[in-house]
Amino acid sequence: MVSKMMFLAASAVVMTLGGVAAAQDEAPARKQGVQGVGLGMIVGTQPYLAIDEEVRVNIIPALAYDRGRVWIQGKQIGVILTDPDGAGPWEVSGLLEYRFQGYEADESPIFAGMEDRDGTAEAGAVVTYSMGDARLVGQARVDVLDGHGGFDLLGQAEFTWAPTPATQIKPYAGLLMRSEELADYYYGVLPEEAAVDPIVIDGTGIARGAYAPGETVNPFVGVSARQFLSRQLAVGMFVRHDFLPDEIKNSPIIDADSQTSGGIFISRAFLGQ
Repeated sequence: MVSKMMFLAASAVVMTLGGVAAAQDEAPARKQGVQGVGLGMIVGTQPYLAIDEEVRVNIIPALAYDRGRVWIQGKQIGVILTDPDGAGPWEVSGLLEYRFQGYEADESPIFAGMEDRDGTAEAGAVVTYSMGDARLVGQARVDVLDGHGGFDLLGQAEFTWAPTPATQIKPYAGLLMRSEELADYYYGVLPEEAAVDPIVIDGTGIARGAYAPGETVNPFVGVSARQFLSRQLAVGMFVRHDFLPDEIKNSPIIDADSQTSGGIFISRAFLGQ
């Protein structure tokens, strides 16, 4: 109940900010027309105990699009709800993306007798407030396919540094809040999945009792960068490190206190106004 109230409150804040942003009509025109297509590689550590792939690698399309009210950035698709031609400090978008998270039960002996955890589609909203080269970002996402059945809230501060016209570096830091349903699904053990006897892994018996992390909050830091090699060819990268909270670290299926992800992509850029 508390989780649902928090999500409703966050949604109300987003819509309020949207109304404020819509009133910003004196700013100069917002630059549009940025497009790109290419290929990327995403690498991420997995915090689960004795999992086959401690580091997971995915090859994905690298897409970027920003024209009119529609934008695409990586795995996110957004529709701008405020004036897309304005350049005021506020911008609010509706959001749709797919969560690539989860595991197969046969990936580790610690999952024996448990159900798979799958990814899911999520919808929500993102609001940004720009202050020169700095931005504050708030994001709310809720499961729309009843995968984990929960939601998360993100708050992030970022700064863009462009030492040359062809180079852009963006350090960022923030907090990620997971609802009880989301955290329990990916990091917990349901009562019916509790193991009666210890699970032996590398000669050690591991007790896998029922466990529910509940709502969690963790800080994260990261940096992304983009470098144009020519007018139309660009390479980019990102690295992000999440510090897992005690509620997740104490789960019997978890064997890490943090997660790190990163990626690199190369794309053909199309720039226009």
